[in-house]
Amino acid sequence: MYKWLRATETVEGVKVLTAVMELSAKSSGFKQVEEKRQRLRTEKLCEDQNVRKLKQANVELASQAIKIEDLKHKLRERDKETNVMKSSYHLGERELDRMYYDFSQKK
Repeated sequence: MYKWLRATETVEGVKVLTAVMELSAKSSGFKQVEEKRQRLRTEKLCEDQNVRKLKQANVELASQAIKIEDLKHKLRERDKETNVMKSSYHLGERELDRMYYDFSQKK
């Protein structure tokens, strides 16, 4: 124990000093408990912040996925239009070839 505890001569003095030491130990324990609570609160806040960041990232990814699908749809529509134009062009060429052939046959 402490030197000053040994120096006490009365039983009452020892009881008082023992009580003081016990309170000091309890206070130290309370400090440890409070530090642990604070650490847990901080960890929880960090965890909540990470969850919010992940949710925000998921929303952004979903938004990008929607934009990508919209662009794919527009490309498909443009490809269809291009194919129709190509078909029309080839039909026009065939018609011109047929007209040329008919014209050359008439001569």
